[in-house]
Amino acid sequence: ARFNFNPGLPDLAAFPRAAWTSALRRALRDAPAPTLGYGDPRGRVELREALAAYLARARGAVADPELIVVCGGFVHGLSLVSRVLYAQGVRRIAMEDPCLWWHREVASAAGVDVVPVPVDERGARTDMLGGSDAGAVFLAPAHQFPLGALLHPERRTAAIAWARATAGLVIEDDYDAELRYDRQPVGALQALDPEHVAFAGTTSKTLAPGLRLGWLLLPHALVEPVVALRRVEDVH
Repeated sequence: ARFNFNPGLPDLAAFPRAAWTSALRRALRDAPAPTLGYGDPRGRVELREALAAYLARARGAVADPELIVVCGGFVHGLSLVSRVLYAQGVRRIAMEDPCLWWHREVASAAGVDVVPVPVDERGARTDMLGGSDAGAVFLAPAHQFPLGALLHPERRTAAIAWARATAGLVIEDDYDAELRYDRQPVGALQALDPEHVAFAGTTSKTLAPGLRLGWLLLPHALVEPVVALRRVEDVH
């Protein structure tokens, strides 16, 4: 199904302008001159170190700054991973059904076919991945959009078992994971098997999408091909 509505925005009027301005002034004052030049395609090391510490503390992820690639938001990260997978021979990506229609379009634009995976009150039916012939699966285990389901522990385990058995990849959309009102925090799926999960996050829901700030925490095998793609996209 195609859902033509916005997946939610923070209150843009509540953006912490004073705190952001103060932090920006402090960072510019202390930054060595070379930080204003062309940089690492993965992003500034200081930012990657801060993200690794945050993801380990807040999301329970196994996070190494060397495995983080900063990107221009979640959709950019999904595009990078989808294009790399296609270049490596993957022709099908399984995606939750329903999901945001533009996620399907991003994957399709990379050349892959999208295979729907039904969602119920326990989240995506990862037990059905065995018959999908997919090389990767896209999941939002902490908060499925638009149905809101939390991926059940058995289905989290099933997703990892499928990835290990097929040398597949789980693309984890950490959508809204920081925003909890009625339940205890659920750790990142990535922590169960960092070499089979590409973890993607963004500040678009916690601060503002206009910042264009997202990140990928990648398995070792995906870092170089993603960085190679970043290298030809812009000069960072």
